[in-house]
Amino acid sequence: MMRTKRLACGLTLIELLVALIILAVIGLMSWRGIDGALRSRDHIVGIEQRWQKLSRGFSLIEHNLLQTAERGSSLPAALPDFTLQKLPNGNQRLIFWRMDPVQGSRLSGFRVDGDKLMLLRWMHNVPLSMASTSSSSASSATSSAGSSSMSLDISGSIQPAAGTDIDAESILDGVHNVRWTVHMLTSDKRSIWLDSWPPAPNSGLPRGIRLDMDIDNVGHVQRLFALR
Repeated sequence: MMRTKRLACGLTLIELLVALIILAVIGLMSWRGIDGALRSRDHIVGIEQRWQKLSRGFSLIEHNLLQTAERGSSLPAALPDFTLQKLPNGNQRLIFWRMDPVQGSRLSGFRVDGDKLMLLRWMHNVPLSMASTSSSSASSATSSAGSSSMSLDISGSIQPAAGTDIDAESILDGVHNVRWTVHMLTSDKRSIWLDSWPPAPNSGLPRGIRLDMDIDNVGHVQRLFALR
């Protein structure tokens, strides 16, 4: 009588462990690949958003500066249409009148707060006054529209009065060493750049303005804008 041998079926413990190790290695490699792809996507999206913000910021700067206009006889003779002034903290503030489709003209400007470049918009046509800093006497000329006030001292620097309704919007962040310079031609047709404006009463608008700044993760940026 012959006996038949039964064949063993299934996996041994060692084979099962080897299979699990292979699956774990494949899973780890797949996860690292997916994680790397996701990190690359997030990095690219971050760069894209950063450049979109920069593009929007420079577009706002250009849009406002290209609308700069002289108000002429609507302002007192000694009151500038365009002012670039140095602040006590070493930064600069640019204030100018620009054409507005609703108000006809609107006071706007730029200043730096920390590492942010701010776009300033006065909510109303602000009446302006000429205020002398002389200790002996003070004379002023005021317009009649609006309820806020602003003063211009003898050196030509515009100072918003307390409570003036100003909308300040951050248009660029991560900026440093922001410097505005304006271009003019002298009486003998020499081309010069100034870091303040106006150089004299009734100077009107400069011919152009240059903006220099350092931007985080971008480097040094320079832009030129023609005003007239």
